[in-house]
Amino acid sequence: MKNIQTPKFRMGEDFVVLTDTEEETVMLGSPNYTNSDSEEADLADILRSFQKDHLDTQNCAIVVARRSKILHSACQALSKSYFAWNITPRIEFVGESAEDHGGPQREFFRLLMIEAQSALGIFEGKQGQVFFAYNQSALEQNRFYTCGKLIAWSLIHGGPGIKALHPVLYLLMCGQEGQLDRFDFHDLPDDEVQLKLQQIKQCKSVGDLISLKASLGDSIAECGVPSIYNAGLPEMPRVYSLVIKHLIYLRPASMISQFKAGINSCGSIWQTVEKNWIAFNNQKILSDIHDRC
Repeated sequence: MKNIQTPKFRMGEDFVVLTDTEEETVMLGSPNYTNSDSEEADLADILRSFQKDHLDTQNCAIVVARRSKILHSACQALSKSYFAWNITPRIEFVGESAEDHGGPQREFFRLLMIEAQSALGIFEGKQGQVFFAYNQSALEQNRFYTCGKLIAWSLIHGGPGIKALHPVLYLLMCGQEGQLDRFDFHDLPDDEVQLKLQQIKQCKSVGDLISLKASLGDSIAECGVPSIYNAGLPEMPRVYSLVIKHLIYLRPASMISQFKAGINSCGSIWQTVEKNWIAFNNQKILSDIHDRC
């Protein structure tokens, strides 16, 4: 029997041994964002700790705002070179009188989150279950970044979050898979896409599978699932999950990346969200604004 020599590479005082076998290559794992302390962490405590580490409580900056142009007022303030996100904003409303929900600052951020969701053209879907629109023009205009920064600014200064990312999308953005096979395709805004997903979801017989591959095989493969051509009925839930992931998370990946960059521009707070994804559960954050809208 022929002896196979194993090459060795010296690293400091240790050896890394590379074996010459015909075993299947083991793929490297992605970072795991699961935090064992997530379930016990309290969102208010996490935000207070973040504020203590990042906010400048010794200084404040005046933001002159109009309720009818709240988004413009916020972007204008944050675009000033002398205005930092970690300085406490002192809000002064001018020009109109309106109901004040708990003080000028809370009212300012409440209205701002409503505008950020509706006026930037970067979300689509049902209220409380929105997805990122695949909008390259908005991407070029930095609208996703702008929205992310505005959300972070609000949260850091005691305001609400935005309502509302779909909970399955939120989990994917935090590095969690969720239960994609149970995703309700009716939540997506495109009727044609709904029909295609319904056909995948209801594929229960050999006849259904043959019809599915003939009519949607190429479309499913273009979603990053080329295995559809060799898939059997037991693989259909997995195929459905992968198509859902492509549609809501992988296809708008550039938009999501820009949105996260906007949030992270304020003290890298998205990293805090990922680390404490249960405490920052999307619905908990959004219920705050929902109660006051």
